[in-house]
Order: sequence, then C-alpha cells, then structure tokens
Amino acid sequence: MPTGFSHESGKGWIERLAGREGEILELMLLGRIPGVGPGRIRSLVSVLGTPGVVRRADLRTLGSVPGIGPGTAEEIHRFFRGDTLAREEADVRASLDRVRASGSAAIDLWDPAYPRLLSRIYDPPPVMFYRGSLSSSDAPGVAVVGTRRPSAYGLEIAGYFGRELASAGLTVVSGLARGVDTRAHAGALSAGGSSTAVVGTGLDRCYPPENRRLEGEVAASGAVISEFEPGTGPEPANFPRRNRLISGLSLGTIVVESDINGGAMITAHLALDQNREVFAVPGKAGSPTNRGCNALIREGRAKLVENIDDVLAEIRPRLPAGFTVPEVPARSFPDLNPREKHLFSLLGSDPMHVDSLAESSGLPVQYLIVDLLGLELKGLVRQLPGKYFLRAL
Repeated sequence: MPTGFSHESGKGWIERLAGREGEILELMLLGRIPGVGPGRIRSLVSVLGTPGVVRRADLRTLGSVPGIGPGTAEEIHRFFRGDTLAREEADVRASLDRVRASGSAAIDLWDPAYPRLLSRIYDPPPVMFYRGSLSSSDAPGVAVVGTRRPSAYGLEIAGYFGRELASAGLTVVSGLARGVDTRAHAGALSAGGSSTAVVGTGLDRCYPPENRRLEGEVAASGAVISEFEPGTGPEPANFPRRNRLISGLSLGTIVVESDINGGAMITAHLALDQNREVFAVPGKAGSPTNRGCNALIREGRAKLVENIDDVLAEIRPRLPAGFTVPEVPARSFPDLNPREKHLFSLLGSDPMHVDSLAESSGLPVQYLIVDLLGLELKGLVRQLPGKYFLRAL
C-alpha cells in the first residue's frame, strides 16, 4: 500500500508514467464499467494482483473476488471482450494526453507516492489527477469547509483558521468553492503556507470560474486534486464524491458555517466515518447558516472550537512521528479602561452597527468611536465596512 508522498510533476512524472501508464489506463477502464466503483476496483486488484490480470480473468475468477457478485463479474467480463473496448481505450489514452497537455499529472493507488492518509479511507480513488506537487515533506492537513453563502463573521473565521493553521505548519485542505472554502485557501496563502484544493471537475475546468487565479496560487503552494477525468464539468453528483477526499486527506475537518443539509455537513459525516477529528464553530441560535454546526456540537459529533489552540490540542496526538506544531501561548488581554470593558462585553461574533452599540452602551457616538478605535488597535475588535464591529479572534 502507499506509504507517503513524492514531489514530482512535469518531466519527472512523465518519465515515471512510462512505467505505470499501463496500470493507470487499465484502472481508468475499470472505472468505466457500470457498478465497478473504487471499492470494487481496490478489491479486484488486491486479490488478483494487477489491473491487467483483471482484464484477462475468467468469469469464475472474477466472481471469487470478495464484493464481486455474478452480475458484476459478467459486466467486467463482457466489457473487456466487447465491441466498445477499442473505443474506450482510445478515449482513455486521449484523456491521459489531455492530462499531460494541461500540465497536470496522474497517480494510482498502488503507486508509493499516493497520499498515505487518503489511502486509508474505505474507498480511495484508484486514479487521481493533480496539478502542483505532492511531497513527503508536505505537512499534515486540516480541512476547513462551510457554506457558499457565509456571514461576514463566517468569512472572518474561515480566513483566521486558514492563516493560523498555515502558520502552524499545517496544510489547509478545502474544496475551492465560493464562500468559506475560498477564504480558507486565501488565508493559508496569505500566511505563506501550503494549501490543497480538491475539486469536483476535471482539472481543465475551473469551478467557480472566478477562482481561476486562486486555483493557480493553490497549485503553486501545494496541489489541486481531482478524481475526475479532463472535460468533466461541475455536475451536482460530483461534489459529495469529492468531499470524501477533502476529509480523507486531513487529520481533522473544521466546519465554519453550514445549514443542516449543507455540503459541509456531508464532509463532516464522512470524516467521522473515516475516524478523523471533526470540529465545529458555534454560531448564532436560529441562524440557518449555523444550524449544522450547532447540531454537530449538540449531538456530540464535533468538538466545539473557537480558536487555533482548540484545534491544535486535539490533533497533536494524530501528528506523524517527528512532526510538531508550536505550542501557542495563552492569549493575554491588554488593560482596558471601564468604557472599553463595557463595550467589549457587548460585542460578540455577530457584527453590530455603531448605532446599535451606542444605544446598548448609552455612550455618545463621538466617545464610542474613540473607544472602538482603541479596542481595534489592541487587537480585540475588528471593523467591517458600513461601521459594523465584532470581536476579533
């Protein structure tokens, strides 16, 4: 089984592929057979030895593989002896040509360079495509996921965790979607760290299109990964499938904001199934974008986290030997005058307009602005456009 990562792309990958292209082609062909998914492909190759042996196996041999019943065995046998095989082979070769032409690479599950954490899930993709670099020196990953329509606070939190995880030497994993994903990737890059994006399209299709530049920056810092062949568009069914890779590449998953039926909740449940840590940021009661996080916490499925210290405390035991993250000292608050203490107690994670603060505090606006500026300079308060304020992390 795979043992780690290797750092190669471009010419180095092409040279290595020359020795593995037959296996990759056969695996891609197996993936085109109805009813033969990642789990069955893994079982077939693990029992029979190589994808080429699967192609040549008779019905009895195929049917003896655990998880392969008579019906599936018949489908495999018919596929490799049918009239469409030559066309399917030509299509797969053309797909691999597009992979090369786009500056991407392919890797199979039985390659020692395949990501070790991902290889341990129930159904890792037999073939993955990636742009960027996968390296044995790459840091362990933590996923940051959430809604495509976050609040201002959700965006702030996503960027915060992206920056702080990267600053601690961890790779930030997400899905390049609008909203929380975008801000998490950007946060990691702003800290000069590494990020990995798992996408639900072929690598020649950027979705959403406005993230094309971000996608390139992520590939330069880490990798953009897909299990979908070039030309695959953003079909709705692709995204739940890609979510298992987001959690599978990560030691833990942080859910920032999500509705009860949001895609981030799928990622959280997949992480639980994969025996990975799940974290959730608590949110305002009754808010649709917070119902998912609050439910995960209430049901005991996720650990409540408010800052990077909470995450690091949980994942340290899961870090590989020899890898350490810095101990973060407890935060000390600067001395506050009575008015500043009162204002700070009124603020929370949801932005408040200066007029509402003036009404709640009973302070004239001219004094209020001065005190808020003081709190902002001390790193305790953040101002958003439109004279909205909230606590800084």
